Amino acid sequence: MATGKALRKEEPRPFALRSIFLRSSSVWISPEFSPLVPGQQLAPVMRSGEIRIEGNETRLLTEEAAEQRVNSCAFTLHFDFGYTLVGGPKADSNEEVEKAMVAKVSADITVDYLVNTPEFPSEERLQKWANSNTVVHAWPYWREYCHSTLLRMNLPVAIMPLLELMPPPDEAAASEMPVHAEPPPGKQASKPKTRTKEAGAASKTRTKT
Repeated sequence: MATGKALRKEEPRPFALRSIFLRSSSVWISPEFSPLVPGQQLAPVMRSGEIRIEGNETRLLTEEAAEQRVNSCAFTLHFDFGYTLVGGPKADSNEEVEKAMVAKVSADITVDYLVNTPEFPSEERLQKWANSNTVVHAWPYWREYCHSTLLRMNLPVAIMPLLELMPPPDEAAASEMPVHAEPPPGKQASKPKTRTKEAGAASKTRTKT
């Protein structure tokens, strides 16, 4: 049924999710701490680090000997979760918190996207995407990894908090970033780096019409 109002044409999303994977991880338990001692009270500590952005351009040769460019962008997020002993030394700074930890789980998770726009997105657009949609996409992977790893370490399993979704400030932002989230505390995204890859002669793609 027509409403008499012109519908705003939805702009294409700049990115298409290609892959999410664990790039690196580490676990640690202090040699002075044992998770088997009963009655220990532990305080959880959750932190996040800088988001690294890397743009890539891959040049492929089709069967018709035409060059095809494929642009992609990888966002790598760093997460930390640890425990300190309740009643232990007071820790205010990051350095003091790090020293007070008795166990820690860390992970770098990469979220990789294909770029749907003719031109590579601007640095401002990449920063916005990194601090909103990318965090939303990576968060479930971090929650699952942290949960299962704490079980393997015989440590209490803490429930990771849910991200707080926030409405976009205007329609322009809504078309650019359909999902908004408040990222966990940490540094902002780093400046993006771009590199170009050229596929060898044996690397060909089949084109569809």
